[in-house]
This record gives sequence, structure tokens and C-alpha cells, in this order.
Amino acid sequence: MWRFIVVVFGFLALAFYELSGGADYAPRPNSLQVRAEIGNVRPQARPGSTRPNSAGGDMPDAPAKAAGTDGKPTRVSVSLDSSDDAPGGGAEASTGPPDIPADAEIRRVSDMSTNLRDGPGILFPRIAVVAPGSEVAVMDDPGGDWLRLQVLATGRVGWVPRWTLKVPATATEPPN
Repeated sequence: MWRFIVVVFGFLALAFYELSGGADYAPRPNSLQVRAEIGNVRPQARPGSTRPNSAGGDMPDAPAKAAGTDGKPTRVSVSLDSSDDAPGGGAEASTGPPDIPADAEIRRVSDMSTNLRDGPGILFPRIAVVAPGSEVAVMDDPGGDWLRLQVLATGRVGWVPRWTLKVPATATEPPN
């Protein structure tokens, strides 16, 4: 039987080679192969076009060239120092997590680790793993099986299943 399979695959390979033109093969003038060989240029976005961003809104496309006037990359120095002697007059730069609302409910992750996801469901990518006993602040409760929250220890914001949290964390409850 295995000999028959080898002979059939050999025949199919020979037939494909011959039907595609054999040694004299040349792509048709308007085929994808010809278009790919002409300059190998990627398509460019139309000026003023927009693309959706991760927050759901539209965002204008980035300019095609670097910020320099001659098209060369420009080196930019950034300082996160907020002291008064910093260049720029002591402007504050926030690199920490987003502010937690004062009325945010603080909960604790149950006895098993849970996946922090980019959206409410298992089809969304995992962005972090939250350790058991970690305290989290509930940012949004749409009423379904998923809660949008912020991990207090790391500042990461994402979605977890409601059943993976203890309701609510209290000051008298010992940490795990």
C-alpha cells in the first residue's frame, strides 16, 4: 500500500509541474508574482485616513517620515525628573498607574492565580497573571461574568472572571 501512495504522490507532483508550465514557466503579466517583484513596495495609507485604535475610537495615521525636516530620524532626550531644576521648568510626568477612583471596591484574588485579559472573555489575549491573594480595585462592573479591574501591586488594568475574586477584601482579613 505504501508503494501505491508514493507512486500517486510522485504522479501528482509531475502533473503539477507540467500543468504549471514546467521549465518554461513564466508568470502572467498581471499576476501577484509580477506585482510583488515590481519594486516590492508596501501599500501606503491615503493621506488623512484613520484606523481604529485599541480604545475603539479612530486615530489618524502617523506621518510617513520622521520628525526631522530632512527626513532623517531626530534624537529626542526625555527626562522624567519633576524637580524645579529640570529643563522645562519642572513639568510633571506621570509614569505610574492610572488613578483609582475613591469609591472603587477593593477585592482580593481567590486561592488560585487568574489570567488578566485585554477584554471581557477568554477570546481576548492574556496580558498578565495575577497571583493568589493580590488586591485589586474594581474599575468597571458591567453586570456580566467579567470585571474590569486594576491590580494594586503592579498598576496593570484588565479583565478577570467575577468568580476568581473574593468579595470584598477587608482590613481584618489576613493576606494569603
